[in-house]
Amino acid sequence: MFNRFYWLLFLVLPVFFTGCLQTETALRINPDGSGQIEEVFVIENDVIEIFRQFASSVDSVQGEEFELFKDDDLRIKAESFGEGVKFERSEKINTDNYQGYKAIYSFKDINKIRINPNPDENLPMGEVENFSERKDLFAFKFKQGNPSVLKIFFPKEQVREQNENREVEIPDSSMGLVMDELSEFFQGIKIRLTLEVNGEIEETDAAYINDNILTLIDIDFTEILKNRDVLEKLARNKLMSMKNFKEMTENIPGIKFEYKDELTVKFH
Repeated sequence: MFNRFYWLLFLVLPVFFTGCLQTETALRINPDGSGQIEEVFVIENDVIEIFRQFASSVDSVQGEEFELFKDDDLRIKAESFGEGVKFERSEKINTDNYQGYKAIYSFKDINKIRINPNPDENLPMGEVENFSERKDLFAFKFKQGNPSVLKIFFPKEQVREQNENREVEIPDSSMGLVMDELSEFFQGIKIRLTLEVNGEIEETDAAYINDNILTLIDIDFTEILKNRDVLEKLARNKLMSMKNFKEMTENIPGIKFEYKDELTVKFH
């Protein structure tokens, strides 16, 4: 059912648990094109417990202390951000409801950086993927100068068959159940991606800017779920484009999202 949220799931590809992800990525760039990536990722304690119980049932790890997020895994993950990215440090996050980590990575050339907006890539559930040729990632083109110029390229939408039906027929009698299931799936999910310039911005066409910080993605799905009319439209729309998503959600609190194909930032 959830593939009706076609474009939303570009951000939140199907995970086997519901409403438990919160992720924040802060990309920081210096005037020479070097910088840092700070990543914060947490999931609900109930899901951690599921992982723990599963791990305890596997003979090969019985007797070992359970750790979902390990520094060794985070070091390996540096490769997924691009060539020359180095893991610097991490710290564990433990709250009453969530567990996770904050990790810091450094890089020398932002031209080689790729950022995946899909939060389930942060889960330690497989091998590190080579993102160099993928189009569904944030990419960057930087030229040092006075001012330096950074272009941000947004993920490309998947090509869809023109003859596919866009609308999904959902009987009125079933809509209540559909809304309940969608609400459970997306409740509590938060995704945030920002770009911080270490310097003074001279010019940019970004829509969301505060001092030297650009917000590229800031979505709180809890706010979307408060608007039943919008939720119904999203549920009925099988093929969700960026344009459609903007038209439906642009007046909803809790959403900031750039809808351009690319942004330009000039700074020194």
